[in-house]
Amino acid sequence: MRTPDFSTLARHDLVGTVSWFDRKRSQPGGTSPESPPKLHAIGYWCSERGDSDVEPGLPHPRTLVQDEQPTDIGQIVAYLKAGHVYSTWLGYSYCRFEDGPPDEEMGTQDCTDGVFSWPQGLPIYVERYQVRLPAAFIERVRSLNYRMPVVDSVQFADSELDFAYWLRWAPAPRRPPSDRRTITLTSGRAIRMAALSQRAVYEYQLEGVPTRDGNQHIIDDLRTPKHGEAVALIEPEQRPIQLKREYPFGEPAKLPAVACTAMFRSLEPARDLHADYSKLTVVWFQEEFALPIAPEVLASIENLNWAEIADDDEH
Repeated sequence: MRTPDFSTLARHDLVGTVSWFDRKRSQPGGTSPESPPKLHAIGYWCSERGDSDVEPGLPHPRTLVQDEQPTDIGQIVAYLKAGHVYSTWLGYSYCRFEDGPPDEEMGTQDCTDGVFSWPQGLPIYVERYQVRLPAAFIERVRSLNYRMPVVDSVQFADSELDFAYWLRWAPAPRRPPSDRRTITLTSGRAIRMAALSQRAVYEYQLEGVPTRDGNQHIIDDLRTPKHGEAVALIEPEQRPIQLKREYPFGEPAKLPAVACTAMFRSLEPARDLHADYSKLTVVWFQEEFALPIAPEVLASIENLNWAEIADDDEH
């Protein structure tokens, strides 16, 4: 399986008890490169203490609270806590929830995994308040098997933080409409059906019975991209057709009665965090016309590795 390429990500969150530009960083030793790599910021919040010079448009964590956390949230939190410290601020951050811990527990440092940057206190928001993290970050953590990569933090001492992805992602609806066109993947990513095309599989078969070879031609035609788009096939079951005598034109078998082709979109990019959204065409078969999507097909769609197979696009 190809590991998603997260090399195009970028930027930073941390608002402490002093203003954004008044705080000074104490940098680790070493010589900073002339053009240090950018980091993609996640987990940075709007100010509630009059800090007027913070990055404009940052969200409040309460807008990202979710009812349920992923089953592997403990491993994701451990990954956040294992981040490499690359920057220390003069002044503590503070919790944006009224019942939050003392400022000292929110920390004074920024952490990185070489691609993303987050404030030291972000694990508290995720673990205690069930604040949601971007799917691209979660997918990266899982692709690394929850192991923090080895990073030379010195090279990031003067890194520019890129807030573009965080600002674009955070305002997106956190709780997608509860309808049959919206699916939440096991990664936590929400995708929504933008278009659906359906047809009866054997509508034009005027004689004979379906065969495995003929069915495979149907499947291959549907799974072949028409305009270079990414296509995912939910592999259908072919059921044997019992005949009283041997059939001379192949092995009799039939597909589910309806072929479905749908375009799904996600408000989050798959790999390129500079993209506006991601999309994927999904092909499947079921006995009745959708909607709803057949339960066994829906389960397969929920388990798609969106970060690996979907296309990124711009408006």
